[in-house]
Amino acid sequence: MKMSVVLRGLPWLPIVFCGRPSWAAEPAAGAVVHSEVWRVSRKKGREVEYFKGHVRYEGTDARLSADEAIYDHADQRWRAKGRVRIQRVLSSGDLVDARGDRGSYNQETGSGRLSSQSEVIVKRTPRDGTAPDFASGKTLTWEKMGQEGTLSGRVRAWGPRLKAWAHSADYDRAKGSLTLNGGRPVAAKTPWKPGDWRGAVKADRIVATQPPEDGGGSPSGRTAAQQPQGASLKRLDADGRAVGWIFFPSTKELAPRR
Repeated sequence: MKMSVVLRGLPWLPIVFCGRPSWAAEPAAGAVVHSEVWRVSRKKGREVEYFKGHVRYEGTDARLSADEAIYDHADQRWRAKGRVRIQRVLSSGDLVDARGDRGSYNQETGSGRLSSQSEVIVKRTPRDGTAPDFASGKTLTWEKMGQEGTLSGRVRAWGPRLKAWAHSADYDRAKGSLTLNGGRPVAAKTPWKPGDWRGAVKADRIVATQPPEDGGGSPSGRTAAQQPQGASLKRLDADGRAVGWIFFPSTKELAPRR
């Protein structure tokens, strides 16, 4: 059985994978690294920088904090461990805050990883100050400067707009899609505003799609920060033994009172 519905409001779709993690990029003007201990090792032409104790990287649009961090100049890789926290302001103006135990990022390939013995927690706060959305899993990985990514291991997402559960969530920014797999994933939409619809679906595979232009502009040239909230349609597809329900408020409920 297959179920499809066009909907508005998947605010957590790009909660994790929107754009390149700036904390691991080449230091921009004004970027600063703080730590209690710093040393440089140069052996056989290989240069490695070590930072330890309340490590903080502060860039123009992102911050990294950890107990320890290492930067290897040869393979252009950052490694951080101990209370790793990454904060990044997206092009939309939303703030993403991710936390884990260990993190790594390769500046050359644009691939990275954030993991935790308990769970990786990601929080996304809209720029308009409305309630935040959350996602969690055991491991977060990304490729191609964040254009593709996977959150795996008891994945769940929750917030005032949508809730979801799955074994893994794969994001493809080029397609504007988030695919939930494993463990018969579930997606449940809650009413976000008066007259909004609500529903839930469970299937072998669920794909939530948001047009790519919603994340980085539109044919009119507007940026994500300029797009009105809920301006574009989204789609939810459920494949394989799909079951669920949808409730649309009646037109009578939506009619203005006189």
